[in-house]
Amino acid sequence: VTFNVSPETMKTIINLGSDINNLVQNPTGSNRSDVKYESNMMISAPFTNNKWIKCKFEIKSTRKMFVYDLTNHQLIGTIKLSKDTKISASQTQDRTFKLALPQKEDIITFYFCCKSTNDRDTWVEKLKALILTYHTNFYVGNIAETLINDLQAAEKDAGKDIMVPINEKQHLIGG
Repeated sequence: VTFNVSPETMKTIINLGSDINNLVQNPTGSNRSDVKYESNMMISAPFTNNKWIKCKFEIKSTRKMFVYDLTNHQLIGTIKLSKDTKISASQTQDRTFKLALPQKEDIITFYFCCKSTNDRDTWVEKLKALILTYHTNFYVGNIAETLINDLQAAEKDAGKDIMVPINEKQHLIGG
């Protein structure tokens, strides 16, 4: 069989083959600069048949957590965080935390066991901060607190009171 292909078509075929090869090598499509936090810990989840296994975890700017097998470095699961994701440190086991993903008819729960309580607290903090980006705009420093207070006062004076009050879903990031 003989194919007559133009140089442009051949270049497109070569580029497509290269893109497919890149996808096989990097199935998440992200690079190192996308990684916001990473470490090893244990997980018990639906994709591990609810058995504890040690894995490498990465939080990426895409609001996804990627779970890699430590032995062969293969991606074994992806946890897509949403605005409804709930994170909580265990009250009974020092190094563990729970991540609950509400679905239409069910809640998928993941359990994590870290190397230390400090590591657990860091993970909980990082995940909560990432989930918070679904809920709020970020303001920086004491200026933000002053601006929000001024806006709330001005709206109250105008009889509007439409400013979202500061609550557990809205935080100020200070420096």
